[in-house]
Amino acid sequence: MKTEIIEDFSGGINNTLSPNRVAKNELATSSNCWYDVNAIKARGAFKTGVASGSALITFGSKTYAPDISQGSKVIVIGSTSYVINVAYLTSASNAIIPIVIQNPDSVTDDWLAVTYGVGTVATTNGSAVITGSGTTWTGSVRANDLFTINTSGQTQVGLVSTVDSDTQITLTANWTTTNAAGTAYRISPSFTSLLVPSFDVINSKVYMTARNRMPGYWNATSFFNNTNSPICQFYKVHKNYMFAANTAANPSRVSWSAIKDAETWPASNFIDVSPDDGQLIVGLFSDGQSLLIIKKRSIYRLTGDIFDPSNPTYVLTKVYTPPECAFDSDRTFAIFNGTLIFYGGTGFYQYDGNVVTRFPVSDNLLGTLNAAAWIPANFNAYEAVGSGQQAITYNGDYWITSTQGSTYGNILMLDRNLKWWIFSPPDTTGRTYDFFIKESASTTTYNSLWTLIRNSSGVTVTYLLDQSFSNETINASFTTRVFQYAKKQRFGLAYLHFKRASTGTISFGYKVDEGTTVTVTIDMTTGSGNRAKSPPIMIGRVGQAIQFVISHNASAEDFEVYAIEFERQDFVV
Repeated sequence: MKTEIIEDFSGGINNTLSPNRVAKNELATSSNCWYDVNAIKARGAFKTGVASGSALITFGSKTYAPDISQGSKVIVIGSTSYVINVAYLTSASNAIIPIVIQNPDSVTDDWLAVTYGVGTVATTNGSAVITGSGTTWTGSVRANDLFTINTSGQTQVGLVSTVDSDTQITLTANWTTTNAAGTAYRISPSFTSLLVPSFDVINSKVYMTARNRMPGYWNATSFFNNTNSPICQFYKVHKNYMFAANTAANPSRVSWSAIKDAETWPASNFIDVSPDDGQLIVGLFSDGQSLLIIKKRSIYRLTGDIFDPSNPTYVLTKVYTPPECAFDSDRTFAIFNGTLIFYGGTGFYQYDGNVVTRFPVSDNLLGTLNAAAWIPANFNAYEAVGSGQQAITYNGDYWITSTQGSTYGNILMLDRNLKWWIFSPPDTTGRTYDFFIKESASTTTYNSLWTLIRNSSGVTVTYLLDQSFSNETINASFTTRVFQYAKKQRFGLAYLHFKRASTGTISFGYKVDEGTTVTVTIDMTTGSGNRAKSPPIMIGRVGQAIQFVISHNASAEDFEVYAIEFERQDFVV
């Protein structure tokens, strides 16, 4: 008999190598695996970062399980790293407030609300008036912001109705306890709206905005209003300017601050981007050289270095996009292999600096997505519950969240060989929101890729991705392409070459002529050394095609498969 050795598993979840009986519009059955250095691998991805019991928001003395939104960002202020996001607090008058993990290297730190707490307050039982001392509320507080007393036992949270002066605010309801002058307090900005805040970082401050509330900034201690900024939907730092886009009065306008000063906004610093085309701006993306202004069905490029309207060196150019493209945000935009790629409503597209064209491997992925499972974000919908996709480029690969029915659990990865892979998080009913790269001081997680997932218990947890760990439950599967022959074959013995482990098993299956899968269990402790070969597996079937299935579930070991070896011989009647 002839011996065949399969050593190339690089096809991804929908390879198009012929012969291949997994059509482009069919769902392949591969998850939590990828191909690297001549092996199909499963790793302990989704290693828990912030523990489930700690992934809560403490506001005053009350805790919430936050419904995290999209758009997380890691920032460094001074020598401290922060992960910043926004959260939906259903039991706090449906407020959307900015939050941070103060120390992302610790698995015990809670999410914390971004707040203003300068000075002290006095409250009176039965009165809605709050009196401050040493406070500057006109420059830091707005209606619908959340107020609480920051002392033990105070679980009441109130909404600001009016800001009367620097030292007086009135709540929407009476306070129910009396607190003497000198009491600590906290007020958190509430972006109570269907529009999730956008934020970016400049001068060691986090600037955030949404079209329903005055923008503001957080300096790692307190929140302050950015009173001169346009009340806009989007912020983006580009070439030391803060750009703002999509105001209620001018949804096609882009404004920008003074250079290196996001709190000064000259009145003439703006440009209207095709204001009469009926399309609003849905995102901003900086590739370092130009600012891309993304509208619902078009993209514009703003180039130049000096954005002074009296002596402009900038140029606005419309970018050609295929007519079927539709954009909902900039959240799928990421540089991959030197090219900007993104989701365009009907598939993936690429921008080469001049025009937008369909991405060559886009169709290889679409079979994993259906009308109920891959829906572009509705810009006017509340996105904190997971509509739309989020993308990031990490270690040369493009990672993007994917929806699955009514949940948002799966993650897709396009590797540097232009092959797609799918990753299923440990909680199949959870929602995957976003990615961030942690600038950790730890040698095991330095510049590592993390994701945010809201689990079935309603708690948002951070997970570490794309790392090698021991003692992690993996749950991975991979199906090879169909190997088809011109004549019928008599299939004999098969062997699996794999990484030896101290515990665990691999399930190895085969199916002839797309029939029923026959499965055997292989002990991963077989043999000696690092690389092992399984005992012989008898196929003993006749057919014209064969396909192999490898899976690994609930073992406390990684696995790597290096080759599948099998015997075949032309069948002669």
